[in-house]
Amino acid sequence: MCPAIRPATEPSSKPSQMTGRWYLNTAPWWVVSLFFGMHIGATFWVLDFTSWRTTVIIGVTFGAIGGPIHALLSRRERSILGPISPKQYRLARRASWRGPVPRDPRTRRLAHQMAVLYLTDMTPDVRGYDLFFSGTFLVGTSIAAIMASGYYWLATAIFAVEFAFALWSPLLFGRRIDLLRTDTDTATTGPEGISSP
Repeated sequence: MCPAIRPATEPSSKPSQMTGRWYLNTAPWWVVSLFFGMHIGATFWVLDFTSWRTTVIIGVTFGAIGGPIHALLSRRERSILGPISPKQYRLARRASWRGPVPRDPRTRRLAHQMAVLYLTDMTPDVRGYDLFFSGTFLVGTSIAAIMASGYYWLATAIFAVEFAFALWSPLLFGRRIDLLRTDTDTATTGPEGISSP
């Protein structure tokens, strides 16, 4: 085979097709840690700009925890989905939790695989942790917004969305699995969309 010819299954990585989410899903863990840490740190700096030490501690903590976890989940997702272009990933990810069913069979199959993966990852332990974490910060930022600064309502809104997602995600992804399932998926997966042994 001529070296200039690439297999059809190899994903495209042209800069014009790259997105921020795709870059984070393929970046090293330390890059993701820096992004998470700076993002969270900047948010708390806006909310509480008088305490830069607290801002640094929060940024480093969230980055050290969130970066490796995100990189690990992204690597697992890529290993399950196989070769995929940034555009296909974006379309399939969106279809895995909202919007119309993709007409392209490949994109629909990928969206179904993503929905099954996300539902499988939502174990009772994970949901319990998410509900406890987001619920605690939801209450804390609400109190801070009332007693300290109205800017904390921005953080309250973020944690409210996280809490609602952790609460309703099993129902959401369960419905999407049923909607995206094809005849092939029905034959190879159980009633909840999980692959049968």
